Amino acid sequence: MAAKIKIAILSNIPLHSGMSGKVQELKNIIDFLWSKDAEIAVFSLSSKMAVYKEDKYIEREFQDASLKYRSLLNPASHLAILLLNFKVDNYISNRNINMIRALVDFDPDVIILGTFLLAGILQRVLNGSGKKIKVISTFDSPAVIDNFTAPIYQKLHGKIPEPALRQYIRNYKKYNMKLYNEALKASDFLVLPTELDMNAASHAFPEQEKKIIYVPKQFVRSDVKAGRIRRSIKTIAFFGNYAYPPNRSAIEDIAKYIAPRLPEKKFIVFGNGCPVKKISNIEYLGAVENQYDVLRDVDLCIAPLSIGSGFKVKILDYFTMHKAVIGTDIAFQGFHVANHKNAIIENDIKKYPEVIRNLEKNKKRFYNMQKASHSAVEEFDKGKISAKWKRLVSVR
Repeated sequence: MAAKIKIAILSNIPLHSGMSGKVQELKNIIDFLWSKDAEIAVFSLSSKMAVYKEDKYIEREFQDASLKYRSLLNPASHLAILLLNFKVDNYISNRNINMIRALVDFDPDVIILGTFLLAGILQRVLNGSGKKIKVISTFDSPAVIDNFTAPIYQKLHGKIPEPALRQYIRNYKKYNMKLYNEALKASDFLVLPTELDMNAASHAFPEQEKKIIYVPKQFVRSDVKAGRIRRSIKTIAFFGNYAYPPNRSAIEDIAKYIAPRLPEKKFIVFGNGCPVKKISNIEYLGAVENQYDVLRDVDLCIAPLSIGSGFKVKILDYFTMHKAVIGTDIAFQGFHVANHKNAIIENDIKKYPEVIRNLEKNKKRFYNMQKASHSAVEEFDKGKISAKWKRLVSVR
């Protein structure tokens, strides 16, 4: 009888942390790879030590030893980036080495690496152990680094001289690109969620181009009941991890440019880390147990994302629920969107109120968009994607 293939997943966030795109992505990969011949273990950084046994995997959470240092060293870290192009409180420190050692002791055939920030310490432990283990990385394209520079700039603007701030941003990008490149070198493959991301990574690291491939990490849920066709637009929704800068920026734009100009509409915002409150015509629901239960009863979904990269799980969920969707080019990356057919592409956030009113007036277009929305996600068939992932991890 052949031994089971052992798969270890390394993540900087626990899978029990709630609803987020990264958590859903890793859970999907487990779904793709799981079989009676696979043993899957997740090793994740958390705020506590814990073990969870699920049907398809075991998750071991390790208390992130870097957490207590980050707040203390934050000023020193900012200064180190500015002057030395080095960040003193990153994951690459040896503070979390116990998690990596536990992963290596699991003796996996394949490691799924969910973040480039942990690649350096993983490689050092692997080199010390003398083990040769296949590493498949699933972190985002290099453009993800830019997602965090805009809020950093906003936070520090006016607090330090502009030339120093710009130098800080340059060093921040340079340092993280260095970590990204080291992680890519340590990987057998980097799997990216869209062809656009694949092309961007290949352009940034042409010497690693053969390692960079495109395989979807999401699929259309066949067990989800879609909502009924909507005839009017009264309730408008947006959801996403509140702590993620692109989502936070979109929520701020909704509150500033969209909701005030549509006072008769009800806006619903929810997601992991979202506060629970009501301000004017915007209701913030906080984290919800099931996003589909909320989306089922809304009339229109929007994604006014002005920054960001990669595949947006929220868009897949919108289309899965057969919703009419208005979003930016950034929001629709990886989807086959035909403008004004199965969705509306609008990059000017300030025009959203006008676009929404026009769509409500054109009832035929509103109806047809909902009927055609599923055409944007036809390629995300679970069976086909699962077969690709299983071929990718196969070591026999």
